[in-house]
Amino acid sequence: MRKIFVLVLLSVLFYIDGVCQGDIPMGTWRLHLSYNTLIDLVNSDTKVFAASQNGIIILDKPSSELTTITKMDGLGNGEISAIGFHQGVLLIGFENGLINFISESEIVELDRLRESTAISGSKRINHFHFIDNLAYVSTDFGVAVLDLNNLTVKETYRDLGTDGTLLKINKSGDYQDSLFLATENGVLSGSLNPSSNLLDFRNWNRYNEGDLDMPVSAITTFDNQLYASIGGEGIYRLNAGAWFREPFFQSEDYNDISSSADNLLIAAANSVHLVDKQGGQTTITPAGEFSTPDRVVEDVNGMLWIADDANGLVRYSNGSYSNFTPLGPSGNEPWRLRLSPSGVVNLRGGYDNSRNPLERVSTADQFQNGAWSNVALDLTYDITDFAVMGNENYYSSFGFGVQSVSSDGAAFIYDDSNSPLINSDPPNNAVFITSLQSGSDGLWVANYGVANSLHLLKPDLTWESFSFPTTQSQYPVELLVDGLDQVWALIDPAQGGGLFVFNRASNKSRYLFNQAGQGGLPSNVTLSIARDREGQIWVGTDQGVAYFPNPANIFEGSIDALRPIFENRFLLRDETVNTIAIDGGNRKWFGTDNGAWLFEGAGETLIYNFTSENSPLLDDRVVSIVSQAQSGEVFFATDAGLSSFRSNASESTLDFVNVKIFPNPVTREFVGQITINGLYTDAIVKVTDVSGRLIWETRANGGTATWSARQANGDRVGSGMYLVFATSEDGDERHVGKIAIID
Repeated sequence: MRKIFVLVLLSVLFYIDGVCQGDIPMGTWRLHLSYNTLIDLVNSDTKVFAASQNGIIILDKPSSELTTITKMDGLGNGEISAIGFHQGVLLIGFENGLINFISESEIVELDRLRESTAISGSKRINHFHFIDNLAYVSTDFGVAVLDLNNLTVKETYRDLGTDGTLLKINKSGDYQDSLFLATENGVLSGSLNPSSNLLDFRNWNRYNEGDLDMPVSAITTFDNQLYASIGGEGIYRLNAGAWFREPFFQSEDYNDISSSADNLLIAAANSVHLVDKQGGQTTITPAGEFSTPDRVVEDVNGMLWIADDANGLVRYSNGSYSNFTPLGPSGNEPWRLRLSPSGVVNLRGGYDNSRNPLERVSTADQFQNGAWSNVALDLTYDITDFAVMGNENYYSSFGFGVQSVSSDGAAFIYDDSNSPLINSDPPNNAVFITSLQSGSDGLWVANYGVANSLHLLKPDLTWESFSFPTTQSQYPVELLVDGLDQVWALIDPAQGGGLFVFNRASNKSRYLFNQAGQGGLPSNVTLSIARDREGQIWVGTDQGVAYFPNPANIFEGSIDALRPIFENRFLLRDETVNTIAIDGGNRKWFGTDNGAWLFEGAGETLIYNFTSENSPLLDDRVVSIVSQAQSGEVFFATDAGLSSFRSNASESTLDFVNVKIFPNPVTREFVGQITINGLYTDAIVKVTDVSGRLIWETRANGGTATWSARQANGDRVGSGMYLVFATSEDGDERHVGKIAIID
């Protein structure tokens, strides 16, 4: 057990991640979380706590102020699976068995269950139930009993199945003198008498015959009665040692049952039901405000609070709905990130490893001026890519073609009925578009699984289609257009992998793979591609990276990619490189299954290796990275959601017209890096005092330079005015700025 963080958390309001913020300071992070999908909900007299997979919403009822707690605030590393609240302490359980205790003064982390070698298999926390100073924690391996006085594990009830086998516990509750457990096979009960040995599976009573010979999702007490829910069957009540199905709301799928002083509360698949003490029944239907309620609670004022699977936190009172959900992306399952002229676009569609559509509803998220907004599209499912041609934005779908959206909002869908795009499995929706890329010729479109797998939509909105002699070319999954207008295509590894290159002007094409002289790639499992500032083409595989230094010669005879060497071995040789991004300083970001890596030049110098343990990355598997040109903010898409880091490199210019120095003035409290951006490419930057004495000198990364307000010997400079001289390498372009230090 260790204390992570000291701050008054539950009595104050604090920063909401990624909402209504502009630039963040150099070297800092922010999270971009969706709270649309909530998995748990608890209630106190003055607050409502709701959990998504990687953050907590806190609603202050009197003021309606909304705040969040995330990994940035000290939450443990992992996916949240359950929350509880008892005697002023918020408990957070994670998929990996970790538990956080959050009070008004600290976050305490209990990792005994997560780190236990005695527990095999899943350690997921499913539910918290409280009796006096004890918390009964339902898990995938049994029940852990926590002493809340000293925040320790008192004992664990494991292997509670018949004959001492593993049994998943979904939820617990107490009734009369016993602890009752809703399990994956019926209900268990054990006496709470201190003389009872609940460590022994033989001391538990079992209700797992007849209707109860199946998973029981939840259990609760209401009006001195014990109830259990069985999805698809009904709500059951214990009476004289036997379970009887209630006549109300039978044959529904139940997400949860709970209770208040006045009502039995039922969260069904697409509605909320209330049963009062007299048996009166009320059904609340979504009406657009919620769709799939996972949890529902009722407070002392009779207000219902719903944790919904798609609409976040919803309040219902007297027929009126209110939503309390922070702005953010539409979900925490990013597919691909792209840059737009005004920000970052997050795409959540796509396909699985077998190239089956994921069937995610078609929306795209845009991050612009520090805030997220949703782009509703007419395509039905699975947005795979985004590109810009002229004044129109284009989105592709794995199944439904390509949609254009003009600046005035007018939309048009291209599919097999009105364009050369091909449906590979009619009459099903199988116009599988995997990638879009803009070039000077127009918009290139990858049509997966068909003979004419590459199409060009020209600026005049006419089409040209291409087929190639190699079978592999029919399975492109990502496109890149280089500085010569050549199209590079990553080929599906399941269909041979490698690369395919096409030059429209010369009508030449070539297939590159791992054979010497024919590409010399580290592996045929090609996963990512990027063009750096010098025009070199970088390729990520499941065995590291390589690059082609001269794309102009790609069709000439024997050709092999170069493999960078780092620490006497091929760069990232043992890593699966899922994504590559080039920042403004021509540095290379690589997203792998083991975090994000930043290298200088051709991979000679490692600058960062971010993981979920040493940074706010939400998961170690990084699936997409983009670097914003002007700000230098780098966005990371992981399997658990989005985060971003303000790096010290940005896109450079050929002048000093828009130089920005911030913060300015610099106060005593500021301890980060002063940022100077908008610089000429790789400018030489010098800081002097007003007398001309040199204080600091550096070279910009692309268009950004940083200064720590310290002299070369490490001492912080004193109060005063300091001059910034920036000069292009050839000395023809110059800029002079000022920084005020207030100490």
